[in-house]
Amino acid sequence: MARVDVRNAQGTIELDEILSCGPDNRTDMEGHPMFVVMTAEQLFKFVAPDAAEMNDWVRLLTPKKRGTATVQDESVSERGYLLKAGGKEGVGIKRRRWFVLRGDVISYYRTKDDDLTVGSIPLNSLCSVVPPDEQLGNERNEWTFIVHSRHKSYHLTAQTQSDCMRWVNAIQDVIENAPTIETPTEKLIEDLKNMTPTQVEALYEGHKILTFSAEPLRSPLLPLQYGESAAPGGVRVYGTLQDEAIKVSNSLCPVDPTRPLSRHGTPSNPVELIKNIVQACFDLPKLRNEVYCQVIKQTTNAPNVGGPLNMAHWYLLATLCNSFLPSRKFVRFLRAHLRRTVEVPVARVGPEAVKLANFCMESLKRTKTRDFPPSSKEIEGIISGKGLMCVVNCVGGRTVEFQINSATTCGEVIAYVKKDLGLQRSRNGFGLFESCGTIDKYLEDKYMVADVLSKWEKYEAHGINPDGDTWKLVFKLFAFYDPLARDLSQTEQEFLFEQAFESVMQRRFPADEDTLIKLAALRTQFVVGEYEEGAYISDVVRVHPAQQEQLLASSTAGPSGTLKKASTMLKGTLRGLGKGTLKMLSMGSMKRSSSTSSTGSVNEAEVQKVKDKIVVEWKKLKGMSRDRTRQAYMEIIQSWEGYGANLFEVEQTSNKMWPNELWLAISLNGVGVFERGKPKRLAFYRYETVLSFGAPVANKYKIMVDNVGSMLFDTNMVLEIAKLMKEYIKEIVTRKR
Repeated sequence: MARVDVRNAQGTIELDEILSCGPDNRTDMEGHPMFVVMTAEQLFKFVAPDAAEMNDWVRLLTPKKRGTATVQDESVSERGYLLKAGGKEGVGIKRRRWFVLRGDVISYYRTKDDDLTVGSIPLNSLCSVVPPDEQLGNERNEWTFIVHSRHKSYHLTAQTQSDCMRWVNAIQDVIENAPTIETPTEKLIEDLKNMTPTQVEALYEGHKILTFSAEPLRSPLLPLQYGESAAPGGVRVYGTLQDEAIKVSNSLCPVDPTRPLSRHGTPSNPVELIKNIVQACFDLPKLRNEVYCQVIKQTTNAPNVGGPLNMAHWYLLATLCNSFLPSRKFVRFLRAHLRRTVEVPVARVGPEAVKLANFCMESLKRTKTRDFPPSSKEIEGIISGKGLMCVVNCVGGRTVEFQINSATTCGEVIAYVKKDLGLQRSRNGFGLFESCGTIDKYLEDKYMVADVLSKWEKYEAHGINPDGDTWKLVFKLFAFYDPLARDLSQTEQEFLFEQAFESVMQRRFPADEDTLIKLAALRTQFVVGEYEEGAYISDVVRVHPAQQEQLLASSTAGPSGTLKKASTMLKGTLRGLGKGTLKMLSMGSMKRSSSTSSTGSVNEAEVQKVKDKIVVEWKKLKGMSRDRTRQAYMEIIQSWEGYGANLFEVEQTSNKMWPNELWLAISLNGVGVFERGKPKRLAFYRYETVLSFGAPVANKYKIMVDNVGSMLFDTNMVLEIAKLMKEYIKEIVTRKR
C-alpha cells in the first residue's frame, strides 16, 4: 500500500465501529473490484486495484476478537516469540514480538499479554515463505525465514531450527490451502471462450481493461506471486513480479515526460524495447503470461493503426510468438486475438497488423522451448519481414546462404546444405560446427540455429571471440564412415582434402620436418599453381604450420583477460557457456600467450629457411595437375594409421605407462590412443570390447574396456566424444543388419 499523509485524509473510520466488511460482488467501469464497510451509522463503498488487494482489506477490516490466544483457541495454528527485522531488506534492528497465526492472518504484538496488534500479515495463495539457509543458520546460531506478502517481505528469526521449521510449515500449509486468486482480467478471458463475435465486441466495448490504454497499469492483469525476483546468477536484478509487470506496462505506453522512463526502453526504439522485455521474460518465466496479456491488450482496439506505437506492439507480439508460448489457457486467448485481427475489417487494424497476425499464427505452430531470447538480427528480420538469414561456411571459402525461421534446427540446416552441395548420398557423415579462431564445437542436430546466433551476440558483446575472429557456422565432415571409398564424389573428396590440410596446420598430423615440407609444397602447387621463376612463399597463402605460429605470435590482442571478466558477468545467463567452454576458450588463449612470451615472436630466419625448402620441393612438382596434387597430398595423410579418426586432445594420469598429454582417436573401427604429436599408436580398442563410456563428472571422460579396466581422461570435449562414439556404434549396428 502506498504511503499517505493522514493529515490529508478525507475522513476516518474508527476500527471499533466497524460491524462488518465484505466484497460487493461488483466492479467499476474499468473492472476493478469493490468492497463495502458497514458501521452503525453509515455504509462505505471502496474500489480496490485488484481482487488480491480487496481481499487483504476485507481480512484486515473484518472485526476480530482480540486478546491473547489461549490454548483453547482452535483457530490458532502457531504462536510464539520471533525476532522481526526492520528495513526493506531485513537488515534493520531486530525486535522481539509475539506472533500468532490465526486462520489466514499472522498477527504480531509487543508482548504475549497485549490485546492490540502491532501489525498483521494477511496470507493468500500468492504469498510465499522461504525456509532458512541451513549453513548460515548453523554458523550464526539463528534461523531466519522470509514471508513474502503482498506489500512487504518480513524477515523473521526463530530461536531454534525446529521452531523455525514449525512456523515455515504452518505458513506454507495456509498458503497452499488458500483459495486461488483470480483477477477480473482472468475472468473476462474465461468468458471470451464461449462468446460469439458480436458478444466479444460488446465485451471489449464494456470492459476497457482488455483494450488499448495510453496510461500504464496500476496493478498487473494477472495474479503474480509475491516476493523478490532476481535473474539467474544475479546478472540482472529485478524487483517483485508485480513491480516488473508495471514496468513493462509503462514501457508499452506512449512516452510521457511526467513519467520516469522504463528500464526496458520506449516504443520509439522497438529493437531495444523488444530485446529487453523478452530478456526479462527469459529471466523471469512467471512473467510471461502477464506480458502476453499486456501486449494483446495494447493491440486490441488500438488507435492510430499502423502507426509507430501500434507497430512496435505488433513486432513485440510477433517476437514473443517466436520465443516461447504462454500457458495453455492463454494460448487460446492469444489465438482468438490473432483470428479476430485477421477477420475484422482491415481498416480497423491495418494491413500490416493482419500480416503480422498471420505470421504469429504460423509461428505458434512451430515454436519450441528456447534457451536464448532472440538476437538483434532476428528481431530486425521480424520487423522488416525478411526473416533471419543463415550463412554456412564450407570448404574452399564457399558459403551457402538461405533464409531460416526461429525454429529451424541444425539438423535441418545440414540437410539443406547437403542438398545444395549434392551430398545427399555421401559416404561419410557431415555436421554443423560453431567456429571462432581455434575453437571448433559440434552442434547437435536438435539445437535451434536462432539460439546459436543469439548466444554469439552475447559472446561478442562481452568480447568472447578467440583470436579476435568472428563466430561462424561451419559445415564439414564429422564422422568418417568410409573415407577411403573409391566412389567418393568430387565434393566429398574436397572436404576430406581441406580437413586434412586443416589438421596439418593445427599440428594434429604427426609428421617430421621433411614430410611437412612435402605437404606444404603440394598445397602450394594446388593453391598457387606452377612455380615461376622468382616466385616465393608469402604469408598471404599459408601452407606450413610454421606460418600459423607466426600469425599467432603477431597477434597483439588476446582474450584471456576478457574471458575472466565474461565468466563472472555471464554466469548462469548463457546456458551454452559453461565452465568447459570457458576453459576451452581460455586454455587456447593461455597457450598462445605462453608461446608468444617464451619466444617473443617466431624466429623469422628459421621461417625463411622453411619457406626456401618449400620452394625447392615446389619446383619438383612442375606439370602436376590439381587433381594429382590433391591425390598425392592425401596419400601421405592416409599412410598414417590414425587417418579416418577424429582426434581429441586429452590428459590422463591413471596409466603410468602413458604420457600425460594424449590424442584420443575416435574412428569407425574403435578407440585409439596416441601420444600427442607422435605417429605410433599406444593402444587400440574395438567397440566390441568397450563395456561403457560417458562422463561421470564435468570435463572427465571415462571408458571402460573389457580385460583392461577403466580409463579416465580430462577433456572439455566430453559431449563431442560421446556423440561420435554413439554415431559410430549406430553405423556398425546398421551395417550388420
